[in-house]
Amino acid sequence: MANDATDSLREIAHQELRNWSRWCWSGAWPHPLPYGIDPSQLREDEPTGAPPNVDRARRVDAIYQMLPLLEQRVVQAEYTRRHEYKAETRRDLMRMASAAVGITETYYAMTLDRVMAQIGREFR
Repeated sequence: MANDATDSLREIAHQELRNWSRWCWSGAWPHPLPYGIDPSQLREDEPTGAPPNVDRARRVDAIYQMLPLLEQRVVQAEYTRRHEYKAETRRDLMRMASAAVGITETYYAMTLDRVMAQIGREFR
């Protein structure tokens, strides 16, 4: 039963971090487009994805801003800068990102789990 609750909080945190990432990449034009999209490929009436929920993104951002820099870099690698790693699998991402951040994969995973638990508690 505890695993169901933990999985639920993790899924909530994941969705909130995805929303936060969209919010981070949104803004007045010219804002960054998703990786691999050239502005010339878009028509003005073409949707560019789900708009972020700004209020919820700001709650995540408040938590993010209080994290130590190392932990911020882990969150960036997983969400706002994921495309930079061109990883084919979750395992590849963790391996490449932990090396780029300068920590072990174990510490990377523990840091991500701790941050996700903190965000999950914020939204439960």
